[in-house]
Amino acid sequence: MLRMFSFLLGIFLLSSTTLADNLKIKAEPISVFKPGSTETRFGKLEFLGGLVLTSKHDDFGGISGIRFVKDNNFIAVTDKARVITGRLERKNGKPHAIKGEEITRIKAANGKTITGADDKDAESIELAGNQFLVGYERNDRILRLNLRGRKLIADGSYKIDFEPYDFPDNKGPEAMALDPNSGKLFAFAEYALNSKGNHQGFIISGGKVEKTISMKERNGFSLTDAHFLPNGDLLMLERYYNPFTGPFMRMRRVAKADLFADTPLDGEILIDVDDDYEIDNIEGLAISQMDDGSARLTLVSDDNFSKRQRTVLLEFKLLD
Repeated sequence: MLRMFSFLLGIFLLSSTTLADNLKIKAEPISVFKPGSTETRFGKLEFLGGLVLTSKHDDFGGISGIRFVKDNNFIAVTDKARVITGRLERKNGKPHAIKGEEITRIKAANGKTITGADDKDAESIELAGNQFLVGYERNDRILRLNLRGRKLIADGSYKIDFEPYDFPDNKGPEAMALDPNSGKLFAFAEYALNSKGNHQGFIISGGKVEKTISMKERNGFSLTDAHFLPNGDLLMLERYYNPFTGPFMRMRRVAKADLFADTPLDGEILIDVDDDYEIDNIEGLAISQMDDGSARLTLVSDDNFSKRQRTVLLEFKLLD
């Protein structure tokens, strides 16, 4: 499946300008995670390096979800229903540059570009064989995307509609991860609490909600992305923000053995930092493997297309 997906991605990256625009991304290095400190260990993570990403392209920004498809090639989705693809180059194990960048529009099932503000707010992405699953908030749903010729287009036969769950506005399915063991999709709303005050989550199989689950709410943090580790544990990325304190970033690790329990999911806090560190509105998480077999965590921020925010890419090594 991965080989087939890589072949399809190659077609996608070489597609004509009717699908993709060239995109030049400038990358400025982030050498330390906490300014003024040479410390590299933060909680259970080791800081490897980072980049501040900028571009003159009008549609660059708003990155909310990211995945690696093969080696260092990545695919990311944005709040404007755009897909950014490229290759993350590393030097001495640190993020160094973005190469081969392109930006495309996601097409609806009828082949038309998604234009309505409530329809195009893509917040999460996951890979399922040679297809993409994309979660949207506002019009809360998960769609499956396929390649048709040279077009990246929604599959009209697959739609998970969250309207019955009545999420608060702009708080829909932000975190999504495919369990490599069960093949089931775990999806969580950004900040939609159930009657017991916990985050609403869902186990999805065959394009349908199989079971409702929950994640323990802690200190007002929102759930912004999720990704499974090779051993089956689930990493949950979280964010908190208010104008007086700035952004916070936290990550929890949910043990594989707890995933299908009837109690709210919770887990060990791996990292918990505020804006004294080189973070912004961190929303995307991808996991890849380092040469020594360790898990590399790649985080990316959503700048909300604001000049007062940054698109930062950060990488950490998970210290087991």
